[in-house]
Amino acid sequence: MLGSMLRAVRLLGPILGLILAGCGAPERAGAVGRAGTRGTSVPARPPRAPAGATQPAPTPSAAPPAAPEAPAAEAGVRAVVRFVCDEKYVAEEPCDEGAWLTEVESDPDARNLLDHDAGGPEGAVWNGNAPMVVIVPDSVSSVRVGGTDLEGTRRRGLRVFRVPANVWLAALRPVPGRAYRAAPISVDGKHAGEIWYAEGE
Repeated sequence: MLGSMLRAVRLLGPILGLILAGCGAPERAGAVGRAGTRGTSVPARPPRAPAGATQPAPTPSAAPPAAPEAPAAEAGVRAVVRFVCDEKYVAEEPCDEGAWLTEVESDPDARNLLDHDAGGPEGAVWNGNAPMVVIVPDSVSSVRVGGTDLEGTRRRGLRVFRVPANVWLAALRPVPGRAYRAAPISVDGKHAGEIWYAEGE
């Protein structure tokens, strides 16, 4: 009987070895696999922005400074500036200034260029080369356009100061931030307003 058992052990020995070898293989394979991953570095992903996050808005640039306001006429000072015969271009045939001034006496405040409601930028005069007149009350003693003193004549409670075209054109000065040039009018040394003038096609 002992001999039979020994023969059985010899026959089963190789089979048991194969079974045991097969059971250990996965563990060794796993060990090799884990060992093979040791020491290897995986690049880190950049952090993601939180859901719903937005980029910061750019800082707005500073707003340009506002253009200066035109100086207002001083209190109690009133003047009317008109083109001679209300024509801004010199006509080939001169108008009758005397007859026109007679009409002006009945409504001297009409078409006042100091009201700035002409056809140019912001109501400025748009082109023109004709002389002007400054109409003021008879009590006024002096009128100046730019740096030029004018001479006036009396007409039925008014004084009319003629302004040659070369005088008011020479008095124009640039105004920062505006599309026109301006010529100041002074009455008895007080600011009475400005002639605004722009030119172009």
